[in-house]
Amino acid sequence: MMVHIADLASVVLPGSVLDEVARLRLQSIYASAMPLHMLPPALLQSVCLSATEPNECLTALLQLDAFGRVRQGRIIRSIVPPVRVLTFSQIDELLEDYSIDSQVHDELRQVAAIA
Repeated sequence: MMVHIADLASVVLPGSVLDEVARLRLQSIYASAMPLHMLPPALLQSVCLSATEPNECLTALLQLDAFGRVRQGRIIRSIVPPVRVLTFSQIDELLEDYSIDSQVHDELRQVAAIA
């Protein structure tokens, strides 16, 4: 299994003001009133995985056993081609509607079975 995460280090330079703010906050907090992001929302939007451009990522290469436990893993820097963007409701529909025949449908089913 491969898990791709947008590479923030490609836009947040070590020692920069953004780096210092991120280190102080440590994480984004999603409270009921409004989220307190670790980094500015505009910056976060700019490093989301793109549906139109290649993506600089950190990729976790994971080997799972039959119970979904990680047996081996490593993290590498990677360039991932444009991704398919799906909403939660689209994912639910793909998982629930067995009449849909697509590669995305099959891949989502495999991931859902592990989760």
